[in-house]
Amino acid sequence: MMLSGGVAANGRLKEYVDEKAAEAGLGFHFPKPIFTNDNAAMIADVGTARLLRGETSGMDVSPDPNWRLA
Repeated sequence: MMLSGGVAANGRLKEYVDEKAAEAGLGFHFPKPIFTNDNAAMIADVGTARLLRGETSGMDVSPDPNWRLA
């Protein structure tokens, strides 16, 4: 079992998942804290760059996985 992303920095969550994985007979792996990050921080960075370029969206915008990030 693997835990990754920003939630992998949560110590209590890692303990809980480790316990449950052991109960199920599974190995448990997670990254070092330096390799965990929050996607919201990356999205905020992209949003800031777009705003500085004068790009804005209304509150009725729908997500699009093909949006340019740069």
